[in-house]
Amino acid sequence: MNQLPISQQQASFKNLGSKFSSMFSVVNLKHTLSVMRNSSLIVKSFCVCILIGYIISFKKESIQYLSVIPGNLLPPNYYAWTLFTHSFIEYRLLELIFDWFIILTFTRMLEPLWGIYECVQFYFIITVVVAISTSFFYLTAFALTFDELLLFDVKIHGLGGLLGGFCVAIKQIMPDTIIFNVSFMRLRQDHLPLMLILVSIIVSLIKITGFQYPVMVTFGVYTGWLYLRFFQKHKNGTRGDSSSTFTFSR
Repeated sequence: MNQLPISQQQASFKNLGSKFSSMFSVVNLKHTLSVMRNSSLIVKSFCVCILIGYIISFKKESIQYLSVIPGNLLPPNYYAWTLFTHSFIEYRLLELIFDWFIILTFTRMLEPLWGIYECVQFYFIITVVVAISTSFFYLTAFALTFDELLLFDVKIHGLGGLLGGFCVAIKQIMPDTIIFNVSFMRLRQDHLPLMLILVSIIVSLIKITGFQYPVMVTFGVYTGWLYLRFFQKHKNGTRGDSSSTFTFSR
């Protein structure tokens, strides 16, 4: 199923306003489970995989084989499968619930416009490319510092990259939507990707997450924009989004 053209997506998205305004209630675990029950089989499967990944993470040895560790992508290990499995691995219950929130919100808002096939394709494009890019970032840092901890102590996991790409997708569809407005500040959807990067950096500095998380978010934002700008195929046969409201500077 192909997604709607950009103009039709923007028109259709107006009908999803109530869903966007209520999406933050998905953080509530009871409501999350209710939304999950009403989701498609593919969405349920993704949520179950993340739950399994969380349970498996209690066995520390499994993390070495399912999370992306930059040094393990190099010979003689070649743990290439971790590029696909890392997004299902989380270590904390709060991270598990937050990942469910991302998956359910992502599909709830974009599946009616894109179709489930495009949502799944976007998921794997973002997570795999972000894993490769983040690993290259740490390999470069190792080449500059010769610190082996950057090769084997860093564990890339979770949906930070997808969160960045998702923010760009929502920004594409509703760029001028005001999501926060007070006397001294007005926050539009346009601002959300950059705000997300800044918040992820702050969260990593206070040790809630590792530094790899803002790196993943940053690469997720850029990869999401690159794919949607130049490569996403639409129902009318066109690719990408050349509109002036979706330039990189915006």
